Amino acid sequence: RIHAEAAEALQEYKNAGVKEPLELLADTAAEIESRLGKFYAALDGLGRIALKEARQQLDHGREFMDKNLALAERGEDFLILSRDVLVGIQSGLDQAAVFLEKDDQELAGARADYAALDRDAAVLREKWAEKIRMLPEKYSGGDAGEIRSAAEAAIAAESPGAEVLRMNIVSPGWREEWRIQEGSDRVARFVAERHVNVQAAVKRGDGVFLLTLGVYSISNKDWSWGPVKAYVIFTDRMLEENIHK
Repeated sequence: RIHAEAAEALQEYKNAGVKEPLELLADTAAEIESRLGKFYAALDGLGRIALKEARQQLDHGREFMDKNLALAERGEDFLILSRDVLVGIQSGLDQAAVFLEKDDQELAGARADYAALDRDAAVLREKWAEKIRMLPEKYSGGDAGEIRSAAEAAIAAESPGAEVLRMNIVSPGWREEWRIQEGSDRVARFVAERHVNVQAAVKRGDGVFLLTLGVYSISNKDWSWGPVKAYVIFTDRMLEENIHK
């Protein structure tokens, strides 16, 4: 803001057309102009650094995409580009845009390449959806109902109004882990935590998805198990006709 105001004041001084400026005033104007030039050059430098990093990620993403699009077209196994990678590239471009001019051609070219990468990533995700299948039910414990209820609560929180079409507990049993945890009384205690994984096919307003959930329970001080809770780990689009295959 300060630099913008200084630039505006400098321009007003130039527009005033002072014929015989005082030496001090002229020196001040020259100093302001020099500092503004350095400031804008520094901004451009920061923008170029951010743009270079985003371009490197973009080029790697493009190489990955071209390889896996070719595999998908041949009917061979392929991988999809993580949404985190796309978000990272977009974030880098947005950061560069903060420092660069709005009409910067290099930035515009990178944005166009990102848009193409994003479109191709969507194509691969659709092809991936065609091959997604649910894992079979593996759990036979007596607390299966409690596990399912926790998973349903997590789904409702993540996707309100979603319809659960099928749910499988895909772990054969609880996996227990031990760790040291410091309590509110600043006393370190051993704590046990147990986990199972659940898959659920859900129908939302934007399509059918396979959710992979982590369900867990933490031990109480008396070594009984605390409440069962769940959270969504992964979300993958799938075809509704493949839910029971």
